[in-house]
Amino acid sequence: MTNKKTTKPKTKTTLSQKQKTAIGIGLLGILLIAILVGVVFVFQNKTDEFSVNTGVDASTLTGDAQTLTVGEDGVEITSGGIYELKTNIESGCVIVRADNADVELILNNVSITNSDGPAIYVESADNFYLQLVGSNTLVATTSSDFNGAIYSKDDILIYGDGSLDITSNIDGIVGKDDLQIDGGKFTISAEDDGIVGKDSIKVTDGVFDITAGGDGFKTSNETEKGDAEFTGGTFTINTGSDGLQIIANLLISGGTFDITAGNGSGTTSTSSQWLGSNTSDSSSTKGIKADSSVQIDGGTITVNSQDDAFHSNGNVTINGGVINLASGDDGMHADNDLTVNGGTINITKAYEGIEGGTITINDGDIKVVATDDGFNAAGGSDTTSGRVGGQNNFAGDASKVLTINGGTIYVNASGDGLDSNGNLYIAGGTTYVDGPTNNGNGPIDYGDSGCEFKITGGTLIAVGSSGMAVNATSATQTTVMINLTSSYTGALTFGDISYSPAKSYQSVLISSDKLSLGSTYTLKINNTDVQSVTLNNAITTSGTAGMQPGMGQGRQGGMQGGGRR
Repeated sequence: MTNKKTTKPKTKTTLSQKQKTAIGIGLLGILLIAILVGVVFVFQNKTDEFSVNTGVDASTLTGDAQTLTVGEDGVEITSGGIYELKTNIESGCVIVRADNADVELILNNVSITNSDGPAIYVESADNFYLQLVGSNTLVATTSSDFNGAIYSKDDILIYGDGSLDITSNIDGIVGKDDLQIDGGKFTISAEDDGIVGKDSIKVTDGVFDITAGGDGFKTSNETEKGDAEFTGGTFTINTGSDGLQIIANLLISGGTFDITAGNGSGTTSTSSQWLGSNTSDSSSTKGIKADSSVQIDGGTITVNSQDDAFHSNGNVTINGGVINLASGDDGMHADNDLTVNGGTINITKAYEGIEGGTITINDGDIKVVATDDGFNAAGGSDTTSGRVGGQNNFAGDASKVLTINGGTIYVNASGDGLDSNGNLYIAGGTTYVDGPTNNGNGPIDYGDSGCEFKITGGTLIAVGSSGMAVNATSATQTTVMINLTSSYTGALTFGDISYSPAKSYQSVLISSDKLSLGSTYTLKINNTDVQSVTLNNAITTSGTAGMQPGMGQGRQGGMQGGGRR
């Protein structure tokens, strides 16, 4: 009997007007939803300043893996596909030569040792995918031409649930194009750099323990790319140079970072040891550094660095996250603009706490301890002055601005508490300053040559020495500076305002909407009446400071840094 293919006869169907109307409404609904999704998508894309697209988001390879057979010199892969290595390579490497093809290599509990080059060398491929299964070890003695234990000339994606232990005489992992890591556990010991992605680096997940004589993570394409993005992962990084050294833009939106760079903050910018080790271009010891911009949207970041903890030759923007910094030089430095829109920042040790051409604080919880200035709006490159503890001198410049619009700020500074080489504006937030005890600096400092210190809102309590203390030049809320005849220690109250300074002080500056114009208040220290002041003007000064407003620039900014910018 022969089977015959049967075809169901076609019938013509006519839709009623009601059905047509229903379909039309349905299509219109779908169109409106599509438009709404598109609008939301565009809006969401606009919220990020930038993001890194490596082009190797996920492996598109499917099918069963081919088991690799190890030869005398290792393994050579010459065509696209999925390959699994289950056998150790005691003297040799895995070489990939697969032009314009995707190759995935699965490391499954193996050890590769090569005393004459990389352990894994991707000479040619479209994309190279490395999956980690179990515990894997790579040991490589490489050359300057092929300087990584993993060395790929093409895009590379590393992922999986396994671990990878790398020991290299030069670099750990090197991708000459884009490099992305989506998982795995990495222990890297490299005499130079830990992980290098020339064009870009993107890390979404993984556990990293990196010990490197050079940089921890690094991008190096100076011409058109060089961005890096971290959205997750756990990082323990100990480096002889920079923890993260990014040639363009750096974005961190998640992850937990613990970075130690150089000798840590124990070697400070006022010591001869720091100066001697930070004057050449090859010895930068910054925690997080990017030439174009640093943007922090989230994550937990701890840095202990010999040079700046955060550094950008362009801008620094903090939108969120928890940031703990200790530095031998600046806590945060931006050659141009430094902006804080949120997050928690705790700078426990620094020469200067937060420094930038302009500094704008819109929100956030910020604590700064500095041996010189707490905040310094000065701008320019952060380079050594050529002598230990020296300072670069800057004249008054109205383009340098420190603005506080919100947030909660505490500063403990041995130099100026809030310092601007130009204008200083306080419009909101709550700011406490424990300023200097020496008369060569002041709790507040701003530029000369017509620059201003203006208060239009917020709460400011700034105490310290009186030798260079200055009051606001203009204010729209009641502001008072009280200069005392001797120094005091202990808690103070002034009307409904109270504060407990951490150090001795001889000058008290208060601006608050709790103070009423025309009222008389008594300054009490340790519950003892010290001085009564009647606030007849929006700006009141009681007692004599060593200098008059606008003349607090006896030391112009004091920017200092060193080594590679």
